[in-house]
Amino acid sequence: MQSKSPLSSEFLANSLAVTTRTIRSDIRALTNTLKNNGAEVRLIRGTGYELIIENYHYFKPLLTKIMNENNITSSIPSEPEERVDYILKRLLLAEEYLKIEHFAEELFVSESSIKNDLKEVKRLLKAFNLDLEKKPNYGLKIKGEEAKLRYCLGAYVFGQETEWILPNKKIEEIKNIIIDQAEKSSIFLSDIGLNNLATHFAIACIRIQHNNYVSMPLKEMNPLKEKKEFEVAKQIVEFLEQTLHVTFPESEIAYITIHLLGAKMVVYQVDSKENMLEMIDEDILALTKAMLQEVEQELDLDISFDEELIYGLCLHLKPAINRYKYDLTIKNPLLEEIKKNYQMAFDAAIIMGKF
Repeated sequence: MQSKSPLSSEFLANSLAVTTRTIRSDIRALTNTLKNNGAEVRLIRGTGYELIIENYHYFKPLLTKIMNENNITSSIPSEPEERVDYILKRLLLAEEYLKIEHFAEELFVSESSIKNDLKEVKRLLKAFNLDLEKKPNYGLKIKGEEAKLRYCLGAYVFGQETEWILPNKKIEEIKNIIIDQAEKSSIFLSDIGLNNLATHFAIACIRIQHNNYVSMPLKEMNPLKEKKEFEVAKQIVEFLEQTLHVTFPESEIAYITIHLLGAKMVVYQVDSKENMLEMIDEDILALTKAMLQEVEQELDLDISFDEELIYGLCLHLKPAINRYKYDLTIKNPLLEEIKKNYQMAFDAAIIMGKF
């Protein structure tokens, strides 16, 4: 209703984070809903879909019913923070350029308000080394490395709401494939690690479907191919290609390997101390003990020989170091609470971080 011109299936798909096939299915359903209600959706060849209201007397009751059922008016962002979030998501999901005047129409504000909101959008994008390109007569589009754009998508669009990307049934299939293949190689993921991996797999599938691929120089890819996580990634990809009908090039497998290296892990109950030590790299164990000694010298907490703490830190440090090495963005929603309520532990962590 808001659009002054027909909307393509690609535009609608990007706006709603679904496929064009879903849009076509939804249009058929909408056509049935509008039948005998004074309106129709008309396809303009080569341009897109257009809503034609033929009899407003019959259409108005249907429109009122839809708005009441979905509470549409309350979903329109009104505060600057909400508008920034909306604009950022729209830009991240778009394959084409978006115009400022379109945002103004969608959000019922002036173009000057949108321009102010875009300053904050640019600031948020900068944290991911992404930029907002403005092309005369075309509009705005996010520019930057594909991997960085995906990190930003994971942080600001999807989070735990993976059903935005793929149906829940498909997400569960992805999770089961990841669990099966990882455990075969003695990689045990935490719930957070599993959810993050499933999200990034789902984002990768959607981006690949739109011919957007992660590129990686051979000098960066070759060391990754020597790690056992690369073989796990290959096994996962083989199953995903069968399930989701998406072809992953080798650079995408290396990208998945990086996420496996940075995934949070958990250790199930083990039979003995010796079995536990088999799961921990010697250099990580040595680093952990050295850091605890440093904490002991400064804070005198008597924790340097706590085996449960040592093993827990080892299992945390390996993926944490990999996340830092490969510049994987991760947010801790409990950070402020930890700083406030666990000051001593946070101080100890700062000492270890500087080691």
